[in-house]
Amino acid sequence: MHIRNQAAECYRNIDFDIRKWMKQKNNVQKKLDKLQRELDGRKDDQKDILLERMRDRDHTEIYDEMLESCEKDIERISQQINDIRNYHETIKKRKEEMKQRRKSQDADR
Repeated sequence: MHIRNQAAECYRNIDFDIRKWMKQKNNVQKKLDKLQRELDGRKDDQKDILLERMRDRDHTEIYDEMLESCEKDIERISQQINDIRNYHETIKKRKEEMKQRRKSQDADR
C-alpha cells in the first residue's frame, strides 16, 4: 500500500510539472523562435566573416578569433535549443512511464 501511495504521489508531481509546462508552452515557443533567429544570425555572421577573411588575408588572425567566437555562440545556442526541446519530451515520457507503472501495480493487486 505504501509503494502504491508513493507511485500516486510521483504521478501527481509529474502531472503538475506537465501542466506547468503546458501553461508556459507559448513562452517556451517564443524563446525557441528567438533562439532560432539568433542562431541563424550567427551562422550568417560566420559566413560573412569567412568571406571577409578570404578578401583580407593580412588580418586572418582577427578573423580567426571572430570565427571562433561565432562557433562558440552557435554551439551554445544550439545546446539551449536542444535542452528546451528535450525537456518537453522528457516530461511527457516520464508521465507515460509513471502511468504504466501505476497500471501494473493496480493489476498486481
